[in-house]
Amino acid sequence: MKRTAKILSLILAMVFLLALAACGGGGGADADDPNLGVYKLQSLMGFSLEEYAEMMGVTADEAADSMTLELKSGGKADWTIDGETQTLDWSLEGDALTFTDGSETLEGTLADGTITMDMEGVEIVLAK
Repeated sequence: MKRTAKILSLILAMVFLLALAACGGGGGADADDPNLGVYKLQSLMGFSLEEYAEMMGVTADEAADSMTLELKSGGKADWTIDGETQTLDWSLEGDALTFTDGSETLEGTLADGTITMDMEGVEIVLAK
């Protein structure tokens, strides 16, 4: 009887874990976070997206897609530049946004669907 109960408990635990995985981790506070999502390049070094696209010889859509930042639940983010992706940790206090990769920290702001960062004097603006 005890062995049957153990096996049944294990099966129920596995079903529960599979259900959580299928639902994207079971929701939680992050699931309703309006800040989650993909942010695309809007301006770089003071140049508008259109100006930057013209300098690079690409369309504005291609320029916007050349730099994206996806804020994910659980404090993870994917930073993609020209097809190369790096995973970062992120946190937000008020509008102060912080990214870390374990050794370096990058700070910026997040307000009204727009992320603004200064990377060694280079201003980057991304928006949803």
